Amino acid sequence: MTDFNTNPGVTTHRGSIGTPPNRIAPGKRMLSSQTPTILARKGKVFLITGSPGSRTIPNTVLCVILHVLDFDMDLESAVATERMHHPWLPDEMRMEKIRLHPETVERLRAMGHRVSGERQQGDAHSIQVDPASGMYRGAADRRIMGKAAGY
Repeated sequence: MTDFNTNPGVTTHRGSIGTPPNRIAPGKRMLSSQTPTILARKGKVFLITGSPGSRTIPNTVLCVILHVLDFDMDLESAVATERMHHPWLPDEMRMEKIRLHPETVERLRAMGHRVSGERQQGDAHSIQVDPASGMYRGAADRRIMGKAAGY
């Protein structure tokens, strides 16, 4: 229920947005119901990923997907690597391990973005299916001491 804002017209420093769509009301769903996410290739499941984390869920899931698809990372690395989050309100980019990426931070700031550090973001857990063998590979987020287990 913390994804809803009980104060109309007030956007909090934590990013709760005080607009009518974000107020608690019967029959409404909170923002954090946006996972799990299932990706398919050629009609077959390729990647399943998801995360709790309230407003960071979409960006946590996006980071894992981009790391696997666009940066060709193995699943464990994709789940473990740094993440970013932009909550819209407040208008600020938040990055994990910000000190490791000074050039990226400087380029973002030069474009007018406000950038700050974030201790940790999300808690992604993922399963990748090898298209050749059909074997599953699991990756649990070590940010919370997670473990992948299966058969």
